[in-house]
Amino acid sequence: YTSPLLLLSQWGDQIHQTPPDLKPGDKVQLVCSHGETDYKYMEWYQQSHREPGLKRIGHVNYNDKEYEEGFQKDFIFTGDLSGDKAKNITLTISNLKTSEHSAVYYCAASYAQCIGSHSFL
Repeated sequence: YTSPLLLLSQWGDQIHQTPPDLKPGDKVQLVCSHGETDYKYMEWYQQSHREPGLKRIGHVNYNDKEYEEGFQKDFIFTGDLSGDKAKNITLTISNLKTSEHSAVYYCAASYAQCIGSHSFL
């Protein structure tokens, strides 16, 4: 059985999938890394062949991790974007389900996002 999962990246210098060949029930790790030390925000997206467009999985902002509805159960971000060294975040998919998880996965990195609202007088 060959993996239905692919990972592409807009910013990643290195992209890895472990294990390379997958079967239902496996735990999968997708790693997105880059050398932009100022880019402390990373978003992950899923593009399924079943539905048009991209679904946002969630993001990591420095060390804070947030997930969109429906992705909290089987998806876990690990890694830390703080500090002044190369960055990498691992997206782990536990208990692989080919019908739900077969997709192309994207990561995108940027400067840290501003969270909250600000008022100026």
